[in-house]
Amino acid sequence: VASVHPSPRAVRVFGAVGSALLAANVSTSPQVFLGPQGDTFFAPDFSLACEQRPLIPDAVTRISALRDTLQRRGIDFVYAVAPDRTSIERDSLGPLTGPLMRCSDAVRAELEAAAAQPGSPLLVGWDEVEAVPGDRYIEGDTHWSGHAAVVFSRLLVDRLGADGVAEPGVSDPADVH
Repeated sequence: VASVHPSPRAVRVFGAVGSALLAANVSTSPQVFLGPQGDTFFAPDFSLACEQRPLIPDAVTRISALRDTLQRRGIDFVYAVAPDRTSIERDSLGPLTGPLMRCSDAVRAELEAAAAQPGSPLLVGWDEVEAVPGDRYIEGDTHWSGHAAVVFSRLLVDRLGADGVAEPGVSDPADVH
């Protein structure tokens, strides 16, 4: 009966290869990009932006139409675009930042321009999340830290207040804990 456990030699070889890849800032998974300091990023974040970019104008039009339909029914609607880790922590990408972020930067610019239009249903918060001091994302993860989540939540509540849906000032710092 063959053993399901690798031989000690195989373990040493795999360990050596893994160590060499990590030393070269190359992940053993095609789904992960390692920055020069070993920061991990979800590799599809770079390619998905390129695939989605042509869809942005139509998506913004559809989101606006949905908002209009819902408003006619007395339903308030805001579409919040959550800033991705690659855009916020781009300084950790190293010398490949430009090529990796080309599509993401274009998508961000298009969405920020659409959100800036009067009456836009879009809410974006790249600048606000970037300004969060300390850790903005959980280590080795794409989820926000508590600090970043509070900042984005405050943006959303302030937007709802400006739209007359929530009580203005409901997210005063003294009340958010």
